[in-house]
Amino acid sequence: MIYLQKPAWSRRKAVLAAAGLPLALHTASATAQSASGQPIAGVWIAGPQHNRFWQSPASMREHMAAFKRGGRNTVYLACFNHGRSYWPSRLMQEVLGDGENGLIAPEFKGRDPLAEAIEAGAAHGIRVFAWLEFGFASHHRYSPYERTLLKVNPSWAALNREGKPVVKNDFHWMNAFEPAVQGLLLSLCVELARNYPGLAGVQGDDRLPAQPVEGGYHEAVLAAFAKTNPSAAGLPADKDPAWVRFRGGLLTAWLGELRAAIKAARANCELSLAPSAYPFALFEYLQD
Repeated sequence: MIYLQKPAWSRRKAVLAAAGLPLALHTASATAQSASGQPIAGVWIAGPQHNRFWQSPASMREHMAAFKRGGRNTVYLACFNHGRSYWPSRLMQEVLGDGENGLIAPEFKGRDPLAEAIEAGAAHGIRVFAWLEFGFASHHRYSPYERTLLKVNPSWAALNREGKPVVKNDFHWMNAFEPAVQGLLLSLCVELARNYPGLAGVQGDDRLPAQPVEGGYHEAVLAAFAKTNPSAAGLPADKDPAWVRFRGGLLTAWLGELRAAIKAARANCELSLAPSAYPFALFEYLQD
């Protein structure tokens, strides 16, 4: 796996200026090394509400050329936001149960922007990763879509110690320990690996895999914790060290399953991660 860390905004501005792009593009950049040991100079591209990259294939080609001039060789493209895919996904269509409206985010109806971006990047030697930006978060408070994953599947909501749905920093979270939710994210990654042979890989971040430390208070999770921690009495506190380690361990184990499934779908498809920094990652979002 590849681990990345986003740099300070001052460095990001320098990259955009060197590429001749407006600072309002709403991107982030980073450097690291690929699985093959080659240096990575990457750019994160947020969703279409933030920039004009997505406007057309021509706009994508223009931006890719600018990234190349700025010394970038990898793009991490937001592809899963507010519970909608930025590629035609039969899986999401089935989960959302909204006919053709669930196939892809409505602003991309009739297009395949992921395929367009891969083609535009290839022309400049730029690899494209599908960034599942929202991960285990269903949607943000200001979601542009009325039909969200949690509206369709309310039982998927993450629960806090009081049994209420988890909302943190205006993100409404799904239960990252629910097999159906885990299966959805895993299957989406496999769908990407299989359907886009030119895709370099899949990108996770501070929401994949992750769960707010306030979450995880589900019967099955609590029962499993009690079995491995027989001395624990009552509901554990959010940041009880043993409870944090237990839930973090569950997410780490699932991450191994995710990587294995991606590699089984296509051996050269990479899994790239940009988690939050420790110890914040562990004690706020159970990323160990």
